[in-house]
Amino acid sequence: MNTQTINKSKEKILLLIEKMEPLEIKNLERYAEFLVSKSKELRFLELLKNAPISDEELTKAEKKELEISRAEIERGEFTELEDFAKDNQTR
Repeated sequence: MNTQTINKSKEKILLLIEKMEPLEIKNLERYAEFLVSKSKELRFLELLKNAPISDEELTKAEKKELEISRAEIERGEFTELEDFAKDNQTR
């Protein structure tokens, strides 16, 4: 969107606000705040989506733990997520 189009949209919004009732203006304010927060959230999610999987090398200890974990999984030594969730429900 170019600057001219944005400025026209802003002018139109201001003209519309002049025709609104006070309660409608308050609702519009809340909605605008919501849009701004969503916009920030979406930008953050976009950054996460495009972030590299890892920005650091694994340490030797981390690599060893991964080897151990993978071997346990291959031997079937793990808990299914559903079972883990059942066992760890807060009541």
